[in-house]
This record gives sequence, C-alpha cells and structure tokens, in this order.
Amino acid sequence: MKTENWLKHDLDTLQDLKIEALIDEMGHHCYGAWWRLIEILAAKGGEIDVDKTLFITLGKFMTNQLEGREHMGQRFVNECLLLGLLIPTELNGTQRICSPRLKRENEVREARHQQRVEGARIAGLASAKSRGYQRPVNAPSTESNGLNQIRSDQSKIRSIITPPTPSSAKSKIKTARYRDFVETDFQWPQGWGVNAKKAVKDWIEYKAQAGHASILKSYQAQINKFGSRPRDYFAFVNRAIEKGWQGLNEETPIGQTGRPQNQPITPQPRPVYRPFEDTPTERQERPSAESLEKVKSLIASAFPKAYKEGDPH
Repeated sequence: MKTENWLKHDLDTLQDLKIEALIDEMGHHCYGAWWRLIEILAAKGGEIDVDKTLFITLGKFMTNQLEGREHMGQRFVNECLLLGLLIPTELNGTQRICSPRLKRENEVREARHQQRVEGARIAGLASAKSRGYQRPVNAPSTESNGLNQIRSDQSKIRSIITPPTPSSAKSKIKTARYRDFVETDFQWPQGWGVNAKKAVKDWIEYKAQAGHASILKSYQAQINKFGSRPRDYFAFVNRAIEKGWQGLNEETPIGQTGRPQNQPITPQPRPVYRPFEDTPTERQERPSAESLEKVKSLIASAFPKAYKEGDPH
C-alpha cells in the first residue's frame, strides 16, 4: 500500500478538554510535541513501540537540555495515557501506544486501496476479454472471486466509517403503533375519571382492530386537547365507534352529522342596479343659468377674438 504523506488536522484541537489539561500540566511547548507524535503514529498506521528514541524525539520540543529530553518525553507520553489521548497496547512483550482514531482511519485507507487495486484488476480482465484474449484452460478463474472481494471490502469500509448504533432501533420504538392500553403510559389531566379513561381504552382498541392504530403521542395529544372536557371526549369516542369513523370529528357537534335536513337555505340578496337619478343634493350643487351667463361674458371679454357666440367649444 502506498504511504499517505498527509493526515487530517482538526481545527478545534485547542478546544479539546484533554488537550487543555495536557497544556496546563506540561506547558505550551507540549502542543508541538503532541502533533509530532500524531505524525509519527500516522506514518506507522496508528500504533508504535515505546522506546528511548521516541522519548528523546518528543522531549526536544519541551527542553533544550540534552540530559532532560528523555525524561520530559517519557513524562509527556505518560500524561497522554493518563488523560486518555492514547491507549497502551503490547505486541510480543513490547510496550506500544495506539491512537484508536488514527488506526481506524488507516484501516479505511487500506480497505479503499485494496478496493481500487481489485477494481483495476477486474477492469484489466474485462479489457483483455474484449480484445479477444483467451485465458489458459488450466488457469483458475479469479474474476468472480475478485468481485466478491470488492463487495466484502465495501462492506468493511461501511462498518468502519459508520459503525452500527442503536439509533435505528430507537427510531422504531418511537414510531411504533400503540395498540395495548396501559393507564400509566399517559399523563391524565385533572378530572379524568374511570369513564373517560375507559373511553381512551375503547378508542385505542377500536383503532387497532380497524387497522388504523396511531402512535402513543397522538393519543396523548387528544387527551390534552380535551383537557377539562372529559365528558365531551367520552361522547365523541362513543359516537365515532358507533358510526365506524376513523377520527373523532370533534368539529361536528354531538347529535349532528352534517347540516340538518330540514334547515332552509337562506338566499343571499342580489344587488339591484338602478339608473342614475338626480338627488336633491346633486341639483343644489349644479350652477344656475345666471352664473353660467356671467362666466361666458367674462370669457368673451378676456378673449374677444377666440370666443364667438354660438361656438360649441
């Protein structure tokens, strides 16, 4: 596998409580030692041996004294283990330290690399087949095995990146249909007695038998809606069960399934249009004949040439 020459660097590392505790204990110089250790771990697949060379390499970041570097490096590694930044491991009696996250990311990269290699091999076989290349008779067929290996690698990558969690199970529990009435499952408003609770039980059983069971939250919302009116809820449930309805239809009053049959429909009055008629107010506002003649004489004196008697304009 080709070695990667880069790694992911979180931008909020300084906000990590463990890193803050490490800096408080060892000083700000240990921040450089931490990232140098991460680089060494990433280059080795997330797990390395603990030895004197490692201690001296890390101790360079925290002291300039040659005799104190090994001690500072060892102290730094111990603090990382105590804070849970790293975990101790062992291989063939050799003490090692491991970063679970780097190891997991390395496994993902390796699985993807193997998938790309196998995909290239399968593509090469397909290309050779299209060009008329014939595999020897005694040669084992590896094409189907290669496809199966790719599927296995894909499943491995998905399991590493997204490990199974109980969240899907929790969502199923939250959305499960409620069919069996248990009184302690509900929060009862004040005043809800035996009859009202029996109405809830009958309504849940009726909905379940009809194949329209709802979730627990829906039934609780109905109870809260009728809060101070348990008698109304009792009546609505009995009517819905009697009529075979899927809902309570509380917008329809009890004893009424729609508009009463004998209730007449009141016609809406149609607008009546009448021709324009002079009103007393309009007649008073019109100018008199004398005022009109006076206006004409004023216009004629002001514009003697333009104005002619009898001219309609």
